[in-house]
Amino acid sequence: MNIDVLKASTALFSQTGLMDAEAAKVSLAVLSDFDPRIAAANIDLSKTFTNRFAESAAQQLK
Repeated sequence: MNIDVLKASTALFSQTGLMDAEAAKVSLAVLSDFDPRIAAANIDLSKTFTNRFAESAAQQLK
């Protein structure tokens, strides 16, 4: 059953590893619903979210 869930959710994952700012907001909202400590943390994505790691990894794989 877990394999079926994973296969059904593959469209949710980025092919490049990059995430746009709106997707980061959704991820934070989901985590906030799951963990009250995250919800209370008042996380500012404009100060904490970056694609720098994925961009660097992509450059190294060229």
